[in-house]
Amino acid sequence: MKRLILVRHAKAVKGYPDYERPLSDVGTTDARETAEALKPFVPDNKHIVASPSRRTRQTAAILFPDADVLWHEGLYLAPPEYIKNLIQTRFNDRSTVAVVGHNDGLTDIAVRLCEHRFTDHLPTSGFCVLDFATFKENAGKLVHFHVPKRILRDD
Repeated sequence: MKRLILVRHAKAVKGYPDYERPLSDVGTTDARETAEALKPFVPDNKHIVASPSRRTRQTAAILFPDADVLWHEGLYLAPPEYIKNLIQTRFNDRSTVAVVGHNDGLTDIAVRLCEHRFTDHLPTSGFCVLDFATFKENAGKLVHFHVPKRILRDD
């Protein structure tokens, strides 16, 4: 069984070049909530790969404070096919892979990989957990979909 965890970075401030945008206070709070929600789904032997943008670095540091993270430049605003290929490569000798990245690519790949459509939008600090007997499109079993409480209250 393979487990995939897709996490969108936390909310960032505006007014900086996109790659350099830091987390906002709201984003930091949401990321801490997400870190707690993630704990039951993340084993000790996880492999984390993340975009090296400032907001994803800060998000990953909150979510996985003691983990080694592979900072992968290609994940910055990556299209879904790129993300899928990267995940496939990481699954070669690992059972759990977590990806911290950006939309639209993360939402698109989550929808393509899951056996049932469960969202049209992975919000900031949102994550989904998918389990696979075989890693391929439309084969992932949705284990969990997390949306920060603040976003749920705003609807």
